[in-house]
Amino acid sequence: MIVVDVLICLLLMGLVIFLNYKKKTRNLYLDLGLGLFYIVTYLVWRYQSNSYDFGTFFHIYIFLSSFVTPFIIYYYTKYNDRSQRIAEIVIASLGFFIIVSRFITWPLFGFRFADTLPLNICNIMAVITFIGLFIKNNSLIKNLTLSLGVLGGILTISMGFNEGFPTIWFIQNIDSYLLHYSLIVYPIYIFLTNRAKIDIKLFIKSFYLVLIYYVIIYFVNIIVDENFIFTKPGYVDFLTDIYNSLPEFKISVFNINILYIIICLSGTFLCSLLSLFFFKTIKSRLEKLSTTPQEVVDNTI
Repeated sequence: MIVVDVLICLLLMGLVIFLNYKKKTRNLYLDLGLGLFYIVTYLVWRYQSNSYDFGTFFHIYIFLSSFVTPFIIYYYTKYNDRSQRIAEIVIASLGFFIIVSRFITWPLFGFRFADTLPLNICNIMAVITFIGLFIKNNSLIKNLTLSLGVLGGILTISMGFNEGFPTIWFIQNIDSYLLHYSLIVYPIYIFLTNRAKIDIKLFIKSFYLVLIYYVIIYFVNIIVDENFIFTKPGYVDFLTDIYNSLPEFKISVFNINILYIIICLSGTFLCSLLSLFFFKTIKSRLEKLSTTPQEVVDNTI
């Protein structure tokens, strides 16, 4: 197997150099760095993927890799609008494909049909991101992707959920990783390619949709005995601590921890808003850096 690994590593390095060999904008050192990154990634997945747990080297590596990927894709597509559009479609389709495939694959592994329902916020974001590819006025969808989408992707992968099976190849683990991986890669990529207009006011005005959805899912969880969008803490320890420290209020026949719900929704709103502010700040600074001295002179005349 060592011989096979060596051949694959040489192939990855050679492929990177070959793809950029005739490009005027090629950078040999950057290409060598990319080739090395591909080789390390292959070896990590090859030999560490059965050690998928919070804080392991494999978990940290694949988490950080999800931030590197959009920059690599941008490097290969930055001078070609058609390639950028294709890349956008492929990335957005990944999460949607995972969701659709669950209806077939998960029942084969003994999961209930209710488990496959794409009702978590991250699943909804993957669906509407895919739908947004075919809608001309998709500004709202892209702003949600840059806020709720990337937030959900970062939180989920960073926590290293492995459903009790410490291998990435367990069906729920690999599905969850690829879905949330796409939710990190997609918004960063459309930000790099300037394919999203950041509108904080639009996001704030539309957040009521999240509130309505939360209320609906709260009662859906009661009916199907699930915990979509963590209306209860489930297996997340810090949410359990918060939930248990707060009182429940009886509303009709339901015992509802209203304070827990308020904290979760407020945290989601503030973190999503912070994400948008972050992207907007970076964009403003990049625009200032890209302004040439001549342009500055022209603007002052």
